[in-house]
Amino acid sequence: MAIVDDDPRIRALLRDELEDLGHECIECNGIQELLAALELRQIKLIFLDLQMPDGDGLECLQRLAENAYQGPVLMFSGLDDPELRAQAIAAGARGWVLKSALFDQLPELLQQHLQA
Repeated sequence: MAIVDDDPRIRALLRDELEDLGHECIECNGIQELLAALELRQIKLIFLDLQMPDGDGLECLQRLAENAYQGPVLMFSGLDDPELRAQAIAAGARGWVLKSALFDQLPELLQQHLQA
């Protein structure tokens, strides 16, 4: 799994939670770091923040599609914006979660998106 967020605190908290649930994951500071990681390893699930310094999550979804990434991408954001959510889903995200609800919903999200 990959956690893509420019906030190191969010990445560390989510990594710790995922590891406690038995999952290996890497942290990426932004889009470029994620794309570089995908060249080196297979990533089965991506947690992707909406807003980052090197581009937004919608742009990243497009880049992932161009690189034929097939795994699920879950967008997370502090913004509760139905229009952005719809754009993300249309661009290929499998889900959208508010950061405030991410940790509460994490077990359910993992079960739902790692079934394949």
